[in-house]
Amino acid sequence: MSKHYILINGIIYLFMVSVFSCTNKKNPEMIDIWTQSSYVNVFKDFTKGENDFPEIYLVIAKNESESFQALLRSNHSFTVNKVEFKDLFSGKKRISANHLDYKFVEYVYMGENSWHQNEQTVVRWGAGFYPDPLSNNKDMKVEAGETQSIWITFHVPPETSPGLYKGYATIYTSLGKCTVTIKAEVNDVTIPDAIESDFDIMIHQQIAGTWFYDATRGNHPQDVIRQIYGHERWTPEWWELVGDMADKMRRSRMNVLFVNTQQLLLDAPGTKLENGVFTFDWTKFDEYIQFFLDKKAVNKFEALHFGSTIGAVGKTYQSYILTNNDHGELCSSNVEPMSEKCLLFHSQFLKALYAHLKEKKWLEMWIQHIGDEAESELQHRQYAYYMDKLKQQAPDMQCGDPTYTLKSAHNAVLHGATIVTPILDLYQTYKNAFDSIQQLGITVYCYNCCVPTYNWLNRMIDKPVWNQRLLGWLCYKWGISGWLHWGWNFWVEWFQTTFHDVDDAAFKGDHYSVYPDIENNKIKASIRTEILRDMGEEYELLRILGKKNPQQALDLVNKVVSDASNNYTKDVEKMISVRNELIRACAENK
Repeated sequence: MSKHYILINGIIYLFMVSVFSCTNKKNPEMIDIWTQSSYVNVFKDFTKGENDFPEIYLVIAKNESESFQALLRSNHSFTVNKVEFKDLFSGKKRISANHLDYKFVEYVYMGENSWHQNEQTVVRWGAGFYPDPLSNNKDMKVEAGETQSIWITFHVPPETSPGLYKGYATIYTSLGKCTVTIKAEVNDVTIPDAIESDFDIMIHQQIAGTWFYDATRGNHPQDVIRQIYGHERWTPEWWELVGDMADKMRRSRMNVLFVNTQQLLLDAPGTKLENGVFTFDWTKFDEYIQFFLDKKAVNKFEALHFGSTIGAVGKTYQSYILTNNDHGELCSSNVEPMSEKCLLFHSQFLKALYAHLKEKKWLEMWIQHIGDEAESELQHRQYAYYMDKLKQQAPDMQCGDPTYTLKSAHNAVLHGATIVTPILDLYQTYKNAFDSIQQLGITVYCYNCCVPTYNWLNRMIDKPVWNQRLLGWLCYKWGISGWLHWGWNFWVEWFQTTFHDVDDAAFKGDHYSVYPDIENNKIKASIRTEILRDMGEEYELLRILGKKNPQQALDLVNKVVSDASNNYTKDVEKMISVRNELIRACAENK
């Protein structure tokens, strides 16, 4: 072997070490650094492969956000002190570094996997720490022999000129600094903002009122924010937290606000019941809704149900109303459907709600829930009662509910529901029936929760995070215009008072997809809420292409997913390749 050969290879080795590791003259220990896409759940025991480098190539549309992960690992403990970004350039064209941000991935412990899963249907089998929360802190201690993911998100402003842009992220650590190269191929297609979208993403938030709990104007004992943060409603600290929630909703394209109308009316000082006559004060209701509109977070509202599931689930509803308690104090409470108190409330409330929504020009944005997942014959009769009252007093108000039986869907439509939301496996099994419902002018959404399980696409923490992404592709293929899930921040289990830990849940992540951050008076987003954004964005891209070339759009969908039960690719590289093909096709068909 020649001396020149040895010398050249030595130089190459030193170059690779300097480029692809972090070094510090005062501390010779190195940090391995490489990147991974946002399609992958990154665990602490991941190690760098021979083809892993600190660079990323993103194919992206205008007004789109796309995330990737910078991974760091060392045999020594260290601290990531900060991450700084450089502007991206394409010739003289520039994208400001302000459109890049980062969050550290955190891990939650699970002693076992979600129920009704197996080694083939989850991203990892068995007890351990699983990635999900995204920290709001700007630094992170990393233990020796563990891999830390930094979740980096790049947003392309809508006015950006197409081109191949290049920039850098510099990661400053206690063992030296590392550099990640970012290349972004910006294509000439623009995604609409979520508030301009016709694709509705609904995940029930418990912010101003928690489900169907009893409360009075000055006392909300089961309010989840009060239980976790200690904030009373309407205080400056509460509003600060709600502002962060609205920002996180906008970031994840959650464009529908869940509204607890009963408790918002209860909180207003002028709402009262005297001598059988209600006076409704809409000031808190208006203040709350307008706040989210001003934040440009939402374009629709879904209102808390008339029928409460606090009763015997699947057997009967309770009616969640305002009434006077035994002390003569106005309260929210659950009463028997069709009882005297129930009739008194609904006969006045619905008419007043309808008139107020029309006055505010919010009626077309309003979706009124009646009662979730009606199953028994009694619930079907109760549902008919609620619908009869609604249609009498608010005839053109949009209304409807989730269901896991075809009979319940047909019963809702029979009594005037304008929206039907079947659970994922019900829709897929009876797609022709729901297509027929759509042909009647009924809006069809879809939802999942703790079910369906096993191979079905779902959003549990131990499922591959890309599962939710593919649901957006299926929504486009099926002609579904919205997606629903019940648990955004249900941090306290029914009738409990403390945080419901992921490890205590049977279905990991079903209760919530954001986490409390009490120290910073914020919430923590998660890798799942980031992928929720991607679900919405890719639906929009398919819709854009479908207007110009519908067959090409469907062909691209069918490359990655045929249905939600098991006929979808599990090849991440293929998903990324087809997504890139979609974006480029949108630009070419412009």
